[in-house]
Amino acid sequence: MWWRIYPATYQPSIEKRPNLSTEHQPPSTKRIHTKYTEAELKAFASLHKHIAPKDR
Repeated sequence: MWWRIYPATYQPSIEKRPNLSTEHQPPSTKRIHTKYTEAELKAFASLHKHIAPKDR
């Protein structure tokens, strides 16, 4: 399923600014699920498929 992404760390592991690191603010361990069905997501994607990525 194309909308599922793999876990990624969006916060730096080392502290570059005070209190902004995974040590102070650990990433969420709870998986977030969408409220939309697979059919709704495919319909939405098909409506916007013709728009070039640079124009989105």
